Amino acid sequence: MMGPGMMRDYDGNGAGYANLDRSRLSRNGRNSEVHLRYLQDTAGMRKELHNKRFEYMEAGRNPASNGDRLAALEREMYELRLEIQKKAEQYR
Repeated sequence: MMGPGMMRDYDGNGAGYANLDRSRLSRNGRNSEVHLRYLQDTAGMRKELHNKRFEYMEAGRNPASNGDRLAALEREMYELRLEIQKKAEQYR
């Protein structure tokens, strides 16, 4: 079973920003035009990542789930985080 914090991003916040450069956000402010465009551009991907996380947690607590299903979901979440990170790099 997973322990606390296992599904958090590398920086530990779990907010779904996929390691977005924090200095960029602090320079422009959380409600800056750049930040709001980033949020708008990644809304669909972030929603999909959220849904995958929920699906993963539900599969993890289901005794009928197998390791292959969990591994596939982990891969999908990883790929989504990479996509979000690539999009974030456009806003640097």
